Amino acid sequence: MKKRYRAIRIISFLALALILLPPLSAQTRLLGLFTYDVSVPYGSAKAFTKANLSWRGISGQVRVFLKPSLSLGLYSGLQIFHGVTAETIAIDLKGTYQGAITGKQFRYINCVPIMLGLHYYSGKDDRTQAFFGLNAGAVGIEEKVAIGLFSLKDLRWHFGFAPEIGVTMPLGFNASLTASVKYNYAFGASRSFSGSSSAYSYLSISIGLGYTYFLF
Repeated sequence: MKKRYRAIRIISFLALALILLPPLSAQTRLLGLFTYDVSVPYGSAKAFTKANLSWRGISGQVRVFLKPSLSLGLYSGLQIFHGVTAETIAIDLKGTYQGAITGKQFRYINCVPIMLGLHYYSGKDDRTQAFFGLNAGAVGIEEKVAIGLFSLKDLRWHFGFAPEIGVTMPLGFNASLTASVKYNYAFGASRSFSGSSSAYSYLSISIGLGYTYFLF
């Protein structure tokens, strides 16, 4: 219940911020970002996959500037954690499979966040800027265990949030270079099919390119 109330407070904060913001100006700035992400898993994500680091990550964002220093955006991406282990695992997929798997296994977690975000920028937009913000929304998490030709997987949707801090540097011709660090956390939705906690977290280091559009 506490987690549910915390989620409601975060959503309420974002909604209140939107209500209090002034209307868009005649010339609206829109930023599109595409980044490559390297992530470190924590807690259940690390315990399940046995992975220490994931190089398989991409993400994209679209941010509309409501003020010169404040943006509202949409964030989504894909991060894949993969590990190999021979540790026995108990599986409980009601209606599909219940039992234990022993032997060399390939374990995966696929994370797909779909979140709204508010970001604050410091400095002028034609120079290097630092920014920080908060993303909050849904996170799709799929667990998969493969052994030989046999595999089991389970997808659950969670509420999550992702605070972010970074820097953006203009490259000219409306293009920019962006680097950021983001902590992604998904609250537990129910017990995972492997019987462990279904709350997941990972830290992402992202680098990518942005392009700014001006809408009239």
